[in-house]
Amino acid sequence: MRGKTLTNEVARLAVTERRQGRAYKVLDSSVGNVGEGEFWDESKAERAAVKLRALKSGLPEVGKILKGNIFDKDACRIVHETLALPPNLAASEGFWRWLAVEKFGDIIEFRNGDLSGSGPPAHLANYGIDTRAEYNRLAILWFRADMAYDGDSDDPYHLAARLSSTDFWESGVIRPRYGWCRNLARELVRFQYRDPYSSTVKNYLHLTNENGIRELYKRLRRLHSTVSFEYMSDEEIRDMLEEKSSDLRRS
Repeated sequence: MRGKTLTNEVARLAVTERRQGRAYKVLDSSVGNVGEGEFWDESKAERAAVKLRALKSGLPEVGKILKGNIFDKDACRIVHETLALPPNLAASEGFWRWLAVEKFGDIIEFRNGDLSGSGPPAHLANYGIDTRAEYNRLAILWFRADMAYDGDSDDPYHLAARLSSTDFWESGVIRPRYGWCRNLARELVRFQYRDPYSSTVKNYLHLTNENGIRELYKRLRRLHSTVSFEYMSDEEIRDMLEEKSSDLRRS
């Protein structure tokens, strides 16, 4: 399937101009393509954007960090389910950049500005500008839902939708390569967020202490150089996580 793409230069210009109040339109001649065959249906992005706007308008009045975590847990399902992306587009940085700039700019500013639209703007990295797709806010939501997808459950998004820390997903699952082992990603969520019905973020290992979950990330990176997590059973992964974290700081 074919999708549209934007270069860093065009994306940066579009975001900058729009922030300055100018109705900047990206010319067709500045839009690239990735893939072959028929074009991906853009109306899926428009439907997802409508759903995300409705979601953010109904968020509770809580602190910025908790509000962002609450938004993410439901937004990831919306993005993954509604966009229904083929693998080649999901792997394209330019495609994610185009989506963020052309279809979800207001969502990016809401989520990564000050969640009210009146404070500092979102960093350009949240549009995927001058960085990898794993830093694009929209892509992060999609990867979260895709990596933790549990096809054996009545609700395949139940792990992705646990109220959890954004930093856990970005630093512990999405950006490090070991996190791309889906069985490990799912077990990491179960390990760190043990109460699926919690209304507050309850980390098992300490999220910021140097001897907390960040040390576990380091141990997993070292282990992944010699062990193929993909071939381990869920039970073996659970046992490994408990063993590798037995001396670490709890929350």
